[in-house]
Order: sequence, then C-alpha cells, then structure tokens
Amino acid sequence: MFTEIVDALYEAAFVAEKWPAVLGQITNASASKGGALFVFADGAPVRGKAVAGLQDLMDEFLEDESLRLSTAAARMGTVRPSSFVDVDRFMTADEVRDDPIRVRLRARGLGVNACAAIPMPTGEMAMFVFQRGLGEGGYDERQLEVLDRMRPDMARATLAAARLGLAQARGAVDALANIGLPAAVLAANGRVRATNSLFDREKSLFLPTAFGGVAVANSESNRLFQSALQAKRGELLPRSIPVPGTPSAVVHVLPLKRTAHELSTEVICSSSRRGSRQAPSSRPRPS
Repeated sequence: MFTEIVDALYEAAFVAEKWPAVLGQITNASASKGGALFVFADGAPVRGKAVAGLQDLMDEFLEDESLRLSTAAARMGTVRPSSFVDVDRFMTADEVRDDPIRVRLRARGLGVNACAAIPMPTGEMAMFVFQRGLGEGGYDERQLEVLDRMRPDMARATLAAARLGLAQARGAVDALANIGLPAAVLAANGRVRATNSLFDREKSLFLPTAFGGVAVANSESNRLFQSALQAKRGELLPRSIPVPGTPSAVVHVLPLKRTAHELSTEVICSSSRRGSRQAPSSRPRPS
C-alpha cells in the first residue's frame, strides 16, 4: 500500500491532475474521510488540490476571501507543524465552532483535521490537511504515525513539483535567449524565478527590487507593470506596456499556463526595443 502511494506521489509531482487520486489514497490509508494540499506564498494567490469530493469546496476557498480568513488555516500558517498534528489542539472550542471552513466541512460530514506544513525552496509553504469523519473523534497516535510515515515522500513530491516548475521556467527563458529575446520568469508573488543573459543586460530598462522582485525603470510604466502583475486570480491577461526612452521599448506581460504544473502560477514579462532589431524581452512573474 505505502509503495503504491509513494509511486503515486512522485507521479503527481509531474502531472498535477494526479493529485486528487493520490490524496484519496492517503485519505484511505490514514482512516480519514477527506484530504487536500494547499500552497501558500506571500503576496500570491493560494493554490490547491483536494480529493475529488472536496474540489468544489477547494475552488470556493481559493476564490472566497472570507474562507481564506479561516482560523484553522491562519493558525497552522503560524504554527507550521513539521509533523502531522491534530489541528483542534491549537484552537478553542469556539474557534472550531465558528471557523467558516469548518462549518462547511461539518456540513459534508467532516470533523477533526490533521495538518503538516512543508517549506519549499521557492519560498512557498505547502500544507497537507486531512479530515476525520464527523463524530469519529480526533486522530490517534497510530493514524498520525501513518501520515507521518508518508510525510517525507509528500515533502519530496512537492519539492520535485517546485523544481519542475523552476526547470520549466529556465528552459523557457533559455529558449527565448536563443532567438534573441531578453526574458525572465516571475512567481505569483513577484519574485524573479529565472532570467536569461539578455534580460540580465537590460540594466537601463529593469531594476531589481526588495525580496527578489523587479521593476521597470520608468515610474509610470512601472505602475502599469506592477498593476498587471498584481491582477487577481483568473484576471491576469496579456499586457503590452510602453516605456519611453531612447530607444523606447514595450514591456509585454504574459501569464504562463501549464497543464502539468497547476500548483504554480507564473507570468512572463517581455520587452521589445523600438527602432532596433531586438525583439521583445520576456519576464515571468513569481508564483
């Protein structure tokens, strides 16, 4: 059983559509009734996958700010438990009763949650959360041990997914360099994930910012650029932003879509020099 789950975890690292099924396997192995994976990053939209029966609730959580203010999610974000813990031990009875996400889970017959947090090298935090059935009580030591036995492989699978995203980002900017385009990939939180050598030479057009971000040197163009990067989930559209100068340029901001890596959100920002033979440069945005 554990071998099959481990194999499925590493498959999901490369094919995001596999996450609901492997979360279901872990749910069954741990005597749970539900399970989900969340990915949090400062300044970026929350992303996540859930077992098939809870994906609609996951989608609601990702879109509804009131649900993202869940006490349980906030508390686990502060505690960041490295091993699986019974979430209710960190909440008062009133908090458990009133938490909006717990209210919805109870309506689906789900009670106590177990959670573990896994820091990612990209600066994100992955959280695995599993739920017991309503009225089944909390997780006992044996059930938590089952989850913790699989936790190292959960961590390695999410790490592999993060590295896959970075490798894809680097491959994209290197390919653009081969055709003469300066390019960078930014994560959803604005942190630069990868650049090519042509982009690195654009000292007069792009400027580094705090926390690994980037800005357009022209202030008005940068205002439009930052606004494009901060578009809400699902609202990020391709943008072309003029940059005055000698020569003038155009910065292109493009959402980077991936079917096999849905747990990350990235943007490509490209710039082209007017009046020169240089094609647009591309710049991704942090997830």
